[in-house]
Amino acid sequence: MFDTLHRTTARAKIRAFDRLKAAAGGAVDSALTAGLAGYDRREALARFHRLSIETILSETPEAAREVLREIERAMRVEWARKGHWSYDLNRHIALLVAHRAETRRLARLLGETGARRNGDAFHDARHCLNSGVSSADAKGK
Repeated sequence: MFDTLHRTTARAKIRAFDRLKAAAGGAVDSALTAGLAGYDRREALARFHRLSIETILSETPEAAREVLREIERAMRVEWARKGHWSYDLNRHIALLVAHRAETRRLARLLGETGARRNGDAFHDARHCLNSGVSSADAKGK
């Protein structure tokens, strides 16, 4: 009897968690969409002390890649804080917004300069959060 009750309770908890996860995913998507609409590049990138103002203002793909590398470094640091008291969901969302905006900017810059290889659309697995491809694989190593 206890075993049956325990399994039923466990299934109910799993279903409740799945509903919560589905609802939270929509909220995060909404926050990212709203963040992209109000993205101020200078303000967002000014927080990165490793980036010079020249790099931020530059309209070259190399500078855009450098900006993305810095954002990804900050995302790794923030991800490592997950579960710690210093983790900040708002900071993580701000980093995701900046990453998406700067990835789009890099794609635009590559399109303008004609730097796309073989006419393929821009896709770099290093800039995909859930791609499952490591940076070394993305670089072809």
